[in-house]
Amino acid sequence: MPLSVSAFHVILSLPTDLTFGFVNPDDPNGAPSSLSKQGGVVAVSQFNVTGRVSSLHWDDKEAAIFCKKLGALYGLAYQMSPNPIRSDPVFLVSDFNCTGNEKSLDECSFHDRLHLGNSSMANAAAALCYNESGNGCF
Repeated sequence: MPLSVSAFHVILSLPTDLTFGFVNPDDPNGAPSSLSKQGGVVAVSQFNVTGRVSSLHWDDKEAAIFCKKLGALYGLAYQMSPNPIRSDPVFLVSDFNCTGNEKSLDECSFHDRLHLGNSSMANAAAALCYNESGNGCF
Protein backbone atom coordinates (compact mmCIF):
# COMPACT_ATOMS: atom_id res chain seq x y z
CA MET A 1 0.00 0.00 0.00
CA PRO A 2 1.56 3.35 -1.00
CA LEU A 3 2.11 6.02 1.62
CA SER A 4 -0.39 8.83 1.69
CA VAL A 5 0.81 12.43 1.62
CA SER A 6 -0.13 12.89 5.28
CA ALA A 7 1.73 9.73 6.31
CA PHE A 8 4.76 10.89 4.32
CA HIS A 9 4.60 14.24 6.11
CA VAL A 10 4.60 12.52 9.50
CA ILE A 11 7.64 10.45 8.55
CA LEU A 12 9.60 13.53 7.45
CA SER A 13 8.55 15.83 10.29
CA LEU A 14 11.40 16.81 12.55
CA PRO A 15 11.04 17.40 16.28
CA THR A 16 10.63 21.12 16.79
CA ASP A 17 13.50 21.85 19.21
CA LEU A 18 13.43 25.44 17.92
CA THR A 19 15.08 28.42 19.57
CA PHE A 20 13.79 31.88 18.63
CA GLY A 21 15.42 35.25 19.22
CA PHE A 22 16.55 38.39 17.45
CA VAL A 23 19.30 38.41 14.85
CA ASN A 24 22.46 39.60 16.56
CA PRO A 25 23.75 42.52 14.44
CA ASP A 26 27.33 41.70 15.49
CA ASP A 27 26.94 38.13 14.22
CA PRO A 28 24.03 38.05 11.71
CA ASN A 29 24.67 34.39 10.83
CA GLY A 30 25.03 33.27 14.46
CA ALA A 31 22.53 31.80 16.89
CA PRO A 32 19.43 33.79 17.87
CA SER A 33 20.11 36.39 20.54
CA SER A 34 17.98 36.89 23.63
CA LEU A 35 19.62 40.23 24.33
CA SER A 36 17.31 42.92 25.69
CA LYS A 37 16.55 44.44 22.34
CA GLN A 38 13.32 46.08 21.35
CA GLY A 39 13.06 44.92 17.78
CA GLY A 40 14.57 43.42 14.69
CA VAL A 41 14.62 40.41 12.42
CA VAL A 42 13.55 37.16 14.04
CA ALA A 43 16.12 34.36 13.97
CA VAL A 44 15.48 30.68 14.58
CA SER A 45 17.90 27.89 15.35
CA GLN A 46 17.34 24.16 15.06
CA PHE A 47 19.96 21.44 15.40
CA ASN A 48 22.78 24.04 15.35
CA VAL A 49 21.51 25.54 12.07
CA THR A 50 20.47 29.19 12.23
CA GLY A 51 18.09 30.81 9.81
CA ARG A 52 15.24 33.25 9.49
CA VAL A 53 11.48 33.11 9.84
CA SER A 54 9.64 33.84 6.60
CA SER A 55 7.14 36.68 6.81
CA LEU A 56 4.43 34.53 5.19
CA HIS A 57 1.41 34.89 7.55
CA TRP A 58 3.62 36.59 10.18
CA ASP A 59 1.36 39.07 11.98
CA ASP A 60 0.85 40.76 15.35
CA LYS A 61 -0.33 37.53 17.03
CA GLU A 62 2.93 35.78 16.25
CA ALA A 63 5.00 38.86 17.14
CA ALA A 64 3.19 39.18 20.50
CA ILE A 65 3.90 35.52 21.36
CA PHE A 66 7.55 35.95 20.34
CA CYS A 67 7.95 39.15 22.39
CA LYS A 68 6.23 37.75 25.49
CA LYS A 69 8.64 34.81 25.45
CA LEU A 70 11.48 37.37 25.55
CA GLY A 71 9.90 39.22 28.50
CA ALA A 72 7.97 42.03 26.84
CA LEU A 73 4.23 42.58 27.23
CA TYR A 74 3.38 43.32 23.58
CA GLY A 75 4.70 42.85 20.07
CA LEU A 76 4.08 44.28 16.62
CA ALA A 77 4.95 42.46 13.42
CA TYR A 78 6.79 43.89 10.45
CA GLN A 79 8.87 42.57 7.54
CA MET A 80 12.43 43.11 6.36
CA SER A 81 13.44 42.75 2.72
CA PRO A 82 16.33 40.42 1.90
CA ASN A 83 19.72 42.09 1.88
CA PRO A 84 20.99 42.00 -1.73
CA ILE A 85 24.59 42.71 -0.69
CA ARG A 86 25.16 39.82 1.67
CA SER A 87 23.84 36.29 1.62
CA ASP A 88 21.26 36.07 4.39
CA PRO A 89 20.70 32.68 6.06
CA VAL A 90 17.95 30.45 4.73
CA PHE A 91 14.40 30.49 5.99
CA LEU A 92 13.86 27.59 8.38
CA VAL A 93 10.19 28.14 9.22
CA SER A 94 7.20 29.97 7.73
CA ASP A 95 3.44 30.15 7.54
CA PHE A 96 2.73 30.48 11.27
CA ASN A 97 -0.84 30.02 12.39
CA CYS A 98 -1.16 30.97 16.06
CA THR A 99 -4.33 31.42 18.09
CA GLY A 100 -2.74 33.96 20.43
CA ASN A 101 -2.89 31.68 23.48
CA GLU A 102 0.44 29.93 22.90
CA LYS A 103 3.38 30.48 25.27
CA SER A 104 5.98 30.06 22.50
CA LEU A 105 6.05 30.08 18.70
CA ASP A 106 6.90 26.39 18.58
CA GLU A 107 3.41 25.70 19.99
CA CYS A 108 1.82 27.25 16.86
CA SER A 109 1.31 25.39 13.62
CA PHE A 110 3.90 26.29 10.97
CA HIS A 111 5.86 24.86 8.06
CA ASP A 112 9.40 23.70 8.67
CA ARG A 113 12.28 23.79 6.19
CA LEU A 114 11.11 20.64 4.44
CA HIS A 115 7.91 22.36 3.35
CA LEU A 116 9.00 25.90 2.47
CA GLY A 117 9.52 25.50 -1.25
CA ASN A 118 11.23 28.37 -3.04
CA SER A 119 11.33 31.25 -0.57
CA SER A 120 14.41 33.00 -1.90
CA MET A 121 12.49 36.23 -2.55
CA ALA A 122 10.47 36.18 0.69
CA ASN A 123 10.79 38.84 3.36
CA ALA A 124 12.08 38.02 6.82
CA ALA A 125 9.73 38.24 9.80
CA ALA A 126 10.58 40.97 12.30
CA ALA A 127 9.09 42.16 15.58
CA LEU A 128 8.98 45.29 17.70
CA CYS A 129 8.64 44.40 21.39
CA TYR A 130 7.41 46.84 24.03
CA ASN A 131 5.80 47.11 27.46
CA GLU A 132 3.87 50.37 27.34
CA SER A 133 2.23 52.39 24.61
CA GLY A 134 5.00 53.98 22.56
CA ASN A 135 7.77 52.65 24.83
CA GLY A 136 9.99 50.11 23.11
CA CYS A 137 12.12 49.44 26.17
CA PHE A 138 11.47 46.39 28.29
